Amino acid sequence: MVSNNLAQNRLNPPFSRELAQELLNKYGSPLYVYNGDRLRETIERISKAVSYPRTQFRFASVTNGNIALLKIFRSFGWGLHANTPGDIYLGLQAGFDPSEIVYSGSNLNCAEMLQVMNWGVTTLNLDSLAQLQLCCKVLPKLQRKIDSARFTPQFAGNYWR
Repeated sequence: MVSNNLAQNRLNPPFSRELAQELLNKYGSPLYVYNGDRLRETIERISKAVSYPRTQFRFASVTNGNIALLKIFRSFGWGLHANTPGDIYLGLQAGFDPSEIVYSGSNLNCAEMLQVMNWGVTTLNLDSLAQLQLCCKVLPKLQRKIDSARFTPQFAGNYWR
């Protein structure tokens, strides 16, 4: 069934070859064109697939930081999962409230940790003891609390790194 749908989509593209060429001439290549209606339908289908009332979906902005796309996800009540300070920045530009952003990056330096917290992101997934220590060092400077911090150290052999 999936292969039939894929074949059907290839036979009926969302726009003409002429329009594609016109867009390429205007914007250059590579060019990415998204079908907003199809994206909205997919988001709605995913959102309705889980009936648990406290479900919170988060779009992984590392997969695509296009602000227009991020705004569509936000309009459906989705949060944002960020892996870099740049992902957070784009999310804020798209209108996400910092409380709707979960940060799960690694290897932040002190300035980057301060920036993430100054932007108001309060849910952090930390991947090492060093990141946890840095977080504890930065928080008192800001006189701010975080809502949630998950610490997931790497395990190698018979010891924690």
